[in-house]
Amino acid sequence: MSSMSLIPVQILLSKISKLRFKFHYSSKLCRLLKEAQQKHNLPQIVMPASCVTRWWTSLPALQFIRYQQEALFDVLYKFKSNSIKYLPNCNEQKIIRVICNLYEPLNP
Repeated sequence: MSSMSLIPVQILLSKISKLRFKFHYSSKLCRLLKEAQQKHNLPQIVMPASCVTRWWTSLPALQFIRYQQEALFDVLYKFKSNSIKYLPNCNEQKIIRVICNLYEPLNP
């Protein structure tokens, strides 16, 4: 059994996928994200896509959520979006940290 196939990880990846979908198809959210990234001195990057059958494509999406959490929260809170429910909670943030720590050394 793979760590990426565990139920909590699958739920987390599903939430991240839905969040990416919202940002990908909304130019307003993309603009607000760039502004929030500037405000927090974060790199201005877009959320990468991931494929459920390849763990290495999920890693960049998880890293994006891990390092861009403040900017994402600012945008969704400012926009008063119901998509804020897709942001990881405290336990899911711990899962993200563990997965990133496990898989980052394997990333080519």
